[in-house]
Amino acid sequence: MNNTIFDDVFRTMIENMPDYLEADVVFPDENTYVYSIPTIKMSDYTKDSIFEKNLLMLLPFYIMRYEKKGHDLNNNPELFQILLNEYEEIRINLERELTETGRSELYTDLTKLIVKIADYIFRKEEDVRKGIGEIMGGKVLELESERLKTEGMIAGAIKTCKKFKLDQEASVKNIMEEFSLSEEDASNYVKKYW
Repeated sequence: MNNTIFDDVFRTMIENMPDYLEADVVFPDENTYVYSIPTIKMSDYTKDSIFEKNLLMLLPFYIMRYEKKGHDLNNNPELFQILLNEYEEIRINLERELTETGRSELYTDLTKLIVKIADYIFRKEEDVRKGIGEIMGGKVLELESERLKTEGMIAGAIKTCKKFKLDQEASVKNIMEEFSLSEEDASNYVKKYW
């Protein structure tokens, strides 16, 4: 099926979605009950309400509200900056929400999905895709346990360098290479653990 036809059909379904859907449930005693189920519409949720209600799984779809403004975003720097600021705020709130609860994998998954959906929605708008990708995809969280483990390995490597009578300069080079650190970071570790 052509993507444009699919997009049009899907968009029409979404725009015409009723406030409630009904489901007939037939029980073993053959009684049928009709359940009315409220539909979730992205247009009903602000980014703040998504965070307040902890509906983080809706964040990847938040970008859909900008779909019709794609061309305008590319041509209007002020409007584009508003979008980028909003997504920077989303990234900061998401990072805070998920790192405080130790769920950095969910952060990574959600940011990747946000970028993937934005890439699809703005497939003809290179600058918009790039801007959202840089904001949402540019940061990978490190768990505290991972950071401590890495620091322990660095400390062990420094002690090994010292044991084999390498000087501090050689140890810095070794740590830089082994752990892909900048010279400044490696020097700080050597000073700390020498």
